[in-house]
Parts: sequence; structure tokens; C-alpha cells
Amino acid sequence: MNASIFETVQRSASPAAPPVSLRLQLLAGCAFAVTAAALIGDPSSFAAADPELALLLRGMAAIKGSLVAAAAALALWRFGLPIGAMMATGYVACVSAMAFATVLVWQLSFIVPAAALFHAAGLLLLVVAWRDDGRRSLFARQR
Repeated sequence: MNASIFETVQRSASPAAPPVSLRLQLLAGCAFAVTAAALIGDPSSFAAADPELALLLRGMAAIKGSLVAAAAALALWRFGLPIGAMMATGYVACVSAMAFATVLVWQLSFIVPAAALFHAAGLLLLVVAWRDDGRRSLFARQR
């Protein structure tokens, strides 16, 4: 009952969400992003005009897809530990944006904005992971 106002605000500012719903939100966000990006572009005209460049860009999209899979695996693992709502939102938004951009590159549509979005989301994901205080909850769990 003698909790200071700062402790009360800190506890209310970062409520822990259940890991199952966070994992479902991540998967649903990625599925929505991939579906939306797939519906946006038609790669047939670009692929017919320059097939070698289309092959190169699709190879780059495959590499980006592996980075998205690694980022999603990181987020799914992180959601197994207590996490605040803001951090969870950051992980879901960044991984979904990376998935969206990857499919846009695969579709050969809006390549420059998609590449910019992918790299911005990747950098933001690194910032979110850097600012995440999950180390404290991980160490507290081991005791």
C-alpha cells in the first residue's frame, strides 16, 4: 500500500499481455500484410520487360524473406516472456511492415518505396529490441 506514484504509473504503463494473443496478433498482422501486398501489384508486365532484373529482384526478395522469418522468430520467442504493450506493438508493427515490403518487392511493385520501408522497419525493429527491458524479466524468471 506504500507504493509511490512512480511505481504505480510504471506498472500501469507496461501491462503484460498474454503471450498467446501476442503471437496470434503477430501472425495475423503478417498474414494481412502479405495478402495486402500481394493484391497491390501485378508483376507480369515488369517481368516480361526485363526478365533478368526480375530474377535478381526476386532473389533479393527471397533474402529479405529470410530476414523477415528471423525477425518473426525473434518476436515469437520474445512474446513468451513478459512484455509491455508498447514493446509488443513495436515488434508486431515492424515485422508486419517488413513482410509487407518483402512481398511488394517479390511482386515487382513499388520497389524503391518497398525497399525504403523494409530497411526503415528493420532499423526500427533493432531500436525496439535495443530498448526492450526483457533482460530483467528473463533473469527474474530464472531465479
